[in-house]
Amino acid sequence: GAAWLAQLLTGCSLLIALPLGVQPARDQLPEVIYSIQCLCGALFFGRSAAKSSYEPMAKPGPTKRVLHTAGILMTAASLAVIFPSVTAIVSIATGFGSVLWTFIMPMVMIFILRHRAG
Repeated sequence: GAAWLAQLLTGCSLLIALPLGVQPARDQLPEVIYSIQCLCGALFFGRSAAKSSYEPMAKPGPTKRVLHTAGILMTAASLAVIFPSVTAIVSIATGFGSVLWTFIMPMVMIFILRHRAG
């Protein structure tokens, strides 16, 4: 009775929430990949990390959008297989996010601002 209804409602909410969460991530993925390539090029090969004028990237075609969506969903599915406990996934994600925002992002921003200034 009640457990079955809760599972049904949870499944329905996931069918609505998953596409709403994947679409913005999929649309930002090309920009993130490009930014990582620029940062790695600047760090390891001495190329300029900042472009003189920012030009937005062209929207990816349908094939790339399907590949980006599949990549995001496969990443989420593989994490669910590796860490079947929700608390393990949440603790790893929040721990990684804390380290990212506390230590890594400030260093990346300082690096980018120094290259833009000089």
